[in-house]
Amino acid sequence: LTTPSDYTLGLSGLDAYFQGGPITISGGLEESPGAVYNGELLLKASSFTLSAIGSYTEVSGHPSLYAFLALDDPLGGPPAFFVLGIAAGFGYNRDLTTPPLDSLPTFPLIAALSDPSVFANDPAQQMEPYVQPVIGSDWLAAGVRFRSFELIDSTVLLVVDFGATFEIALLGTSTIQLPPANAPDATPFPLALAEMALEILFIPSDGTLQAMATLTPNSFVLDPACRLTGGFAFYLWFGPSPYAGDFVLTLGGYNPAYQPQPYYPQVARLGFNWPDDPITISGGCYFALTPSAVMAGGALNAVYQSGDLKAWFNAYADFLLEWRPFHYDISLGISIGASYTLHVIVTTTFTLELSVSLHLWGPPFAGTATIHWWVISFTVDFGNGGSPQTSTQIQWSEFSQTMLPQPQSNGASASAGLVGTTTQTQPISQVRVQSGLIQLNADNSWTVNAFTFAFTTETAIPADTLTLGVSKGSPYQPINIPPAQNDPPFATVGIRPMGVRQTASTHTVLVQMQNEQGVYEDYNPAAWIAAPVTNGLPQAVWSTQPAPVDQNGNPVVPSGTEVVAGMAVGTQIAPAPHAVTGVITLAANGFNPEGATPVPLPLNPNAAPVIIPSPPLNPATAFTQIEETVMAASVVTYRNDILQALVDRSIPVRTQVSLAVMAAKAPDIF
Repeated sequence: LTTPSDYTLGLSGLDAYFQGGPITISGGLEESPGAVYNGELLLKASSFTLSAIGSYTEVSGHPSLYAFLALDDPLGGPPAFFVLGIAAGFGYNRDLTTPPLDSLPTFPLIAALSDPSVFANDPAQQMEPYVQPVIGSDWLAAGVRFRSFELIDSTVLLVVDFGATFEIALLGTSTIQLPPANAPDATPFPLALAEMALEILFIPSDGTLQAMATLTPNSFVLDPACRLTGGFAFYLWFGPSPYAGDFVLTLGGYNPAYQPQPYYPQVARLGFNWPDDPITISGGCYFALTPSAVMAGGALNAVYQSGDLKAWFNAYADFLLEWRPFHYDISLGISIGASYTLHVIVTTTFTLELSVSLHLWGPPFAGTATIHWWVISFTVDFGNGGSPQTSTQIQWSEFSQTMLPQPQSNGASASAGLVGTTTQTQPISQVRVQSGLIQLNADNSWTVNAFTFAFTTETAIPADTLTLGVSKGSPYQPINIPPAQNDPPFATVGIRPMGVRQTASTHTVLVQMQNEQGVYEDYNPAAWIAAPVTNGLPQAVWSTQPAPVDQNGNPVVPSGTEVVAGMAVGTQIAPAPHAVTGVITLAANGFNPEGATPVPLPLNPNAAPVIIPSPPLNPATAFTQIEETVMAASVVTYRNDILQALVDRSIPVRTQVSLAVMAAKAPDIF
């Protein structure tokens, strides 16, 4: 008791309560192990009730906290968007982890929008798996719950993550019930209920856009035992992803004969399963689109079983169509059967089944039909069935009309900004301002900021050679634009539908300079900086390899990547920055901020300038270099020495500065 140094001061928790007029506030924070303060707050004002949860702690001397609040009261709106509640939250030095798609309905930040009471029982424990202290990880969230035409209840939460990678996520659930629960003709058990979980994720640094949705196990139709299944996905890859140029859209999965890429999303069949003793009925369907193929199909199955008697009916249809060279593969089938198990001395099962399957492919048209009866089976070939198939090659005229962008005649120029553009535009090659545009003039020319101006060219026909030409007229000497440093050569260009395995393709940009009198002048090519733009393009169109076939020469479902990576599809061009030379002279007597007494700078005024050659940072690795060096031990020592030198000269600065957040978030800060 008599040793003050043995005492510590701490906060075990705090309560808050206020009541004044129609407003009541109650809640508090409680200390948990690890000096973490978790709590909740309830605010009632008139008919509104707002609940909030939050947490605070410190990590390496930095504050780490999050808060989330929800208002569960109708706010009104049009019938299509009648707002039932809103929510908002943030995290500072707190990482937010979203759950798998099928767990979204129980995710606390989603569930609280529909029922704030989910936080009534230990909200800290509920949030712990999703929100953890992490230096440099910040996020904002905003949500809304709304009803559309008294039929569909939806909850949507937008999350922006400013952590090590910048991410935008849209999470939500949507439920439709027929008839609605509040309808006059509502029944104890609705005829149909569908609940869908949705996730859209945009990660620029990874080059991915992902959208997925799935029906939850709560979905049914006609009978709660008749469960609905199914999922949807749309994935798009762009630079810097290694799969740039690829995409996939699927509703219910893929054709059984198609082998999706390992990075393609897997979704459940759109279907139902209805076990209703003694009959079980199930079925499903699907649709998918990739850069090389489109597919669709479905199946229906029914099984009756009573004791030793069993009967069944199965039907299916699968369609697969590939781009030019056009190829289709269709499978159809139906089977009906029955079996009976007889128990006399020994157990014997008698089975009768009749099935018919049809397999069609082409062109040229070919196919087989298989008949199976319990005592006999045979297959019939028709068309060109059984003989090798050769891919039909098309000519350039057909290829350009069916597989390349067509001219526009609507008065809008696809290459706006080029002098002399016409309303009849072939958008195979286009020019776009990347930065520095001030205004688009009436004649489609550009007014730009010369210091930030940059433009890109885009071509629908990939190239194996990119060139930049600068001249006052023809002829001119083109300058090759090589691949970026450490990048492989541009992919070879082939045209699979035409049977062309390799072709030369050159994309040239010609820059001409006009003086004020409208006369073209010579312009130094070094005044422009050009870089290639590469992307992945569909293998079915631009591959150097022929379409895959089986041992008999029949086309088969393609395997391997869907795109040809590293194809040159344009250029990025900007004026070269003007070189600035000279010596910056510092006043020997220091500076005089706001009339303060001049103090000497820690520099020798008589020292000659020392030029240290230092190449500019590579933009692709600049952020990594900052993150790896800004808090390195040697750098911290140098920085602290500089700060201490300033303090020694009566310049008030902090001598200990932590740039841990910058080390974790350089891409976001810069």
